[in-house]
Parts: sequence; C-alpha cells; structure tokens
Amino acid sequence: MTDGDQLAPGTDVSGYRVVRLLGSGGMGEVYLVEHPRLPRRDALKLLSRRVSGDAEFRERLVGESDILARLHHRNIIRVYDRGEFDGRLWITMEYIDGVDVGALLTNGPLRVDQVIAVADGVAAALDYAWTRHRVVHRDVKPANILVSLGADGAVEEVSLADFGIARAAGVAADGAGAPGTVGSGSSGSGSGVTAGTFAYLAPEVFDDHVTDVRTDEYALACTVFEMLTGRRLFTSRTAAALMRDHLLAPPPSVSAVSRLVPPTVDVVLARALAKRPEQRYPTCAQFSADLRAALRTGPAPTLPAPPHPAHPTAGAGVAPAWPSSAQVPQVQPFAARPAAPQYQAPPAQQHPAPSGRQQASRLPALAISVAVAASIAVIALIVVLLVG
Repeated sequence: MTDGDQLAPGTDVSGYRVVRLLGSGGMGEVYLVEHPRLPRRDALKLLSRRVSGDAEFRERLVGESDILARLHHRNIIRVYDRGEFDGRLWITMEYIDGVDVGALLTNGPLRVDQVIAVADGVAAALDYAWTRHRVVHRDVKPANILVSLGADGAVEEVSLADFGIARAAGVAADGAGAPGTVGSGSSGSGSGVTAGTFAYLAPEVFDDHVTDVRTDEYALACTVFEMLTGRRLFTSRTAAALMRDHLLAPPPSVSAVSRLVPPTVDVVLARALAKRPEQRYPTCAQFSADLRAALRTGPAPTLPAPPHPAHPTAGAGVAPAWPSSAQVPQVQPFAARPAAPQYQAPPAQQHPAPSGRQQASRLPALAISVAVAASIAVIALIVVLLVG
C-alpha cells in the first residue's frame, strides 16, 4: 500500500476497524475507526511514510505523545494510543462529531456568541496545558479548533486539536478540516510549513526566542480577528511576506475592517497581538475575559494594551499603557471657522437721569452750599464798606 492509497471501510489497522475517511493532508490521513474492544469510535491519524521514516521524528513523537496523553481537559482532544501499521505510524485520538472553525469561516464572519465561546474554550485549554504541563501548542488556528453546534447555531462544545503533534513532526498542520477531523496535515512541501500556518505565528517564533503560552495567545488573537472579520490578520500571499508582517507591521484595526465590531475590541486585540510577549496578557484567560466584555457591553478593557514597537527587539523598559477608547477624547470633524465680526465703535456713554430719591437726597447738600456762599458774600461787602 502506498501513501496515496486510502484505506477502505472495514480495513483493520492494529485492531481498529476503519469506518470512513475524515480528512487527508501532507502528514497523512485521518480516519473514523471503531475501537477494538470498547463500544467507542475514535479518530485514527495514519502518518505518511515520509514522516514515519524519519528516525528523529519517530523518537520525538513517542516522547511528546506520552506528554499529550496526560492532558485531560474538556477543551483538548484526548490522545489514546499509538503504534505502527504497514510501515506507517498511527495515533488515535478522541473523535469529535463537529466541524472546524476554518470550515465555518467559508461562510463569512462568525456570530459574536460563537466567537466568545470559541475564544473562551481555546483560552482555557491553552492556559491549562501551559500551567499544568508546560506544553505549548504552537499551531493554534481555525482549522485546529473543532466545535459542535446546536440547532440554533450556538457553540455547545469547543475542542483544540493537534496539540503538539505538528510541533513534534517539525511540520505544521493545515488541512482542509472536514467535519469531525482532528487536523489533517500540512502541504508536504519543503519543510512542510505552509503560508496558512505562517498567518498565525507569533514574532518570537521567527526570532527563535523562548516560547510560552503568550505565543499561543498571539495565534488565538489572530484567529479571533479572522472569526470577527472573515479575513486573516495579514493578507500577504507568501510565507516570507507574512513573516515580515508579523515582525514589523502593526495589526489592522478590527473595527475598521468590520463596522459591526466595537472599537473597544481594538484595544484588547492590540495587547494580545503585541510584538513582544511581555507586552501581551499574562494568560489567555485574561485576554478572553476582556474580549468577552468588549464584545458584549463595549466597556473599556480591564487591562490596558501597550503600543507596538517597530521591531520586537526595539525599545527598552515598560512601554506606556494605551488609553481605552472611553478615555480618548472625541475629536470633532474639521469645519471652517465663521468669519470674525467687523469692529464697531461702542455707543457714546450716556448717564441716566437721577431718580426722585436721588434728587431728594441731594437737596440738603445744595442748601448748605448756597448758605455758605451767601455768608461769604455778606462778609466781603462789610469789609469793603469799612475800608471805604
């Protein structure tokens, strides 16, 4: 059997019976299978011969699958078993009867309630994996997030797939994401890393810096942007151009791309998409909480977002906090000033006639003045007569 041959229904793979093909890609195929002993259906990922023949990959897959088997979280797809079939490695995982977010996005942006549910579920999974097991996903994107929808379209279940498998392989999954898949593999070209995966990688990945949960937070923020707008954060077509965008370009405003998104979401995403990890939210849960508040009520986020430096290594110290949209004064649109009025001389000052009371108050003073003047005149006349 060659890699191009798909397994027919009923084929036995190390005891698992194939029900049907779920998806395929550069890393191999994913099948829905019947468990050999339990009344349960699992997803079996059958890796390609090219990947299975890599001795280093085989060793890393064994080590990392041991770690991933210990991840017990309701938002993480469980890893059950591993083995080899006809020279090809396989691994079985929890089967989710749903659809991946990438497939949902083919119909346009998601509803606000769907975005909130997906962000909350993925954030919880990422924080758990890092806090409890120091595991980083490093391939968070719509195609690796599976959801189960209710009759009204509400998200009832969120599951993060391919947790660490792509990293173990040294290639990144970017499959078509058929319903129920757990991630179907990469393009298989070159290193196996596709432009689809580059669209969600944090800047520190390209700089070969140490990664932690904030690296996954950046990828989740890229995914949130896409769920809200229906388009990717950066739209360059090549991996090299996308690398440059993540390292140097400021992220576009989500409210400018979609008028249905309140401006407060810009502040939240700006922090989660900061070029330097230390400027992002400390946990994915804090990011999703602020996102939920901004989307539902539009208040200022609980934590301020720092500005983006020109390069992740630029600047030093703590950057000043961004003000929330509620704190930014509203700038009125420009309008021409009205013409200044021509100068007019003030009217001549006129004193009002005194009132009757004012006139009455002046009579005693006037009488005294007349009496004094008359007395002086009499005295002057007497003096003249005596002298004469």
